[in-house]
Amino acid sequence: MLLRKIDVDALDAAFGAWLCAQAARGQVALAIDGKVLRGAWSGEDSQVRLLSAMLHGEGVVVAQVRVPDDTNEIAQVEELVGKLPEIPGRPVVTLDAVHAQHATAELLVKAGMDYIFTIKRNQPTLERKIFELVLPFLQEAPHHEVEERGRGRIKNWMSWATAADGIDFPQATTAGVIRRDEFDLIGKRISREYALILTTTSNGNATAAYLHAHVRRAGASKTKSTIPAIPLGGRMSAQPTRGTPTMPSRISETWPSG
Repeated sequence: MLLRKIDVDALDAAFGAWLCAQAARGQVALAIDGKVLRGAWSGEDSQVRLLSAMLHGEGVVVAQVRVPDDTNEIAQVEELVGKLPEIPGRPVVTLDAVHAQHATAELLVKAGMDYIFTIKRNQPTLERKIFELVLPFLQEAPHHEVEERGRGRIKNWMSWATAADGIDFPQATTAGVIRRDEFDLIGKRISREYALILTTTSNGNATAAYLHAHVRRAGASKTKSTIPAIPLGGRMSAQPTRGTPTMPSRISETWPSG
C-alpha cells in the first residue's frame, strides 16, 4: 500500500538530483539520448522508450522521460529539460543529429545551456552549408589531433573549428569537423569518417580540442549509461575537388559514438 502512494515522478526527480550532485564535476556536460528499456513492453508490439540526460564520462542518468508510443524523441526534449536538476553555471548539452531542430536549439539556449549538435542529412541545407564552410580547413594541418591504439587497430582523430559565419541556426557561433581514420597495425587505412559539428559555445572557448572531447565523451556516456532504478558520424568522401564542393554520397548513422 505504501509503494502505491509514492509519487514516482517526484521520487525519480529527487533521485536524479542526488545522482547529479554526487557525480557532477566542474562544468557539467550532458548527453541527451533515447534508449529502449530492455525487457520492458508497453503493449504486445511496443517496447518502452526513454529519453534521458546523462553526465558525460560517467554515464549517470540525471533525468528521464517516457517517450509515448505515438510520438518520437524530438517531441519530448522540452519535458526532459524541464525535469533536469538545478545545475550551476552554463551546462553544455550534446545531442544526435535527429535533434538538430530550430525549436530544440532555441529551447536549450532559453534554458541557459549551450548545445553541441552533430549535423547529418536530416538537415540537408544546414549540412551542406557547414560542409562548404569547413572544407577548406581539411587541406590544412589539424587544429587538434589524437591517436589511439587498441584491439588491433590504430585510430586517428583530426579536428578543426571555425566561426559559424553564414550559418542560419539559432545562436550558433562555432562550426567544426572531426575526421576519424582507422588503420590496421601495418598502416593500411580501413575507413575514414567525418562528423560535422555545430555549437553555441563561443569560438574562443569551442576549440577543436573542446569539440573533439565533448563528442567523444558523449558517445562513451551512451555506451556506459546507468539507468536509475525507477524506470519510467558521418561517412564522407571529402577529397579536394575543383569547382563546386561535392557533398558525400553516403552518411554513417553510427558515428560519432566514441
